[in-house]
Amino acid sequence: MSRARTSHTLRWLGATAVIAALVGCGARHKTEDPQRTDAGTADATESTTPKISDDVWVALAGLPRTHLMRAREMFVVDQRDDAAKDFEAAGALVRLEAAQAGSPELRLRLDGAGIELRELGRSIQRSGTAPEEQVDNVMSRAYLALAEEHRTLAADAVEAGRPASASTYMKVSAEELEDAYQRSSLDLTEQTRSTLVGAKAAAERLASDGSKDAVEAAKAALGALRKDSTVLENALGVTGR
Repeated sequence: MSRARTSHTLRWLGATAVIAALVGCGARHKTEDPQRTDAGTADATESTTPKISDDVWVALAGLPRTHLMRAREMFVVDQRDDAAKDFEAAGALVRLEAAQAGSPELRLRLDGAGIELRELGRSIQRSGTAPEEQVDNVMSRAYLALAEEHRTLAADAVEAGRPASASTYMKVSAEELEDAYQRSSLDLTEQTRSTLVGAKAAAERLASDGSKDAVEAAKAALGALRKDSTVLENALGVTGR
């Protein structure tokens, strides 16, 4: 096995170890795959998951994105077995995000995105390939759901007076929203680019400053992220916040 392949496998095993540890400390999610009703909507089942402490959760905020980026990189260079593993690992992490989501609607949305990623990985594992458009569509929906979850966590952290956590969540949310646009068929407008740059700058300021002005700037930046996220949600036909 090559050094690159060994390194990739070790990173993937590291992610599965994180997932197993979180499950072991109470991050079990009772929800199974969403079932469709006659009306065509998914039934949300009750989650009995206890909340993971913020200091643990904030440290893992960027991990789903890391696996998604690496999965696509492996997919593009035809290392499909590695891509499949990373898509499945990303799917598991997104479903852990679902277990921690604050609203039933966002919980269901994240859970669905995680299932899509898992099934994409399994499909690639079985057939050795997948249409690039399908890969990008699944990734865009996952990134968008993650961006909304981390934007919500950032807003909660701002209100709770946790500027360091808010800064991390906001920066990750902006990166995920940018990724969601890039994987979609919708072009990034200058306004959206400005929103993303502004959010990242506000996050950095909040981490280093924490003043009232920095907090207000962060709130404004989070509001702008929400607006640009809604534009893409509408374009993709996504519902649930």
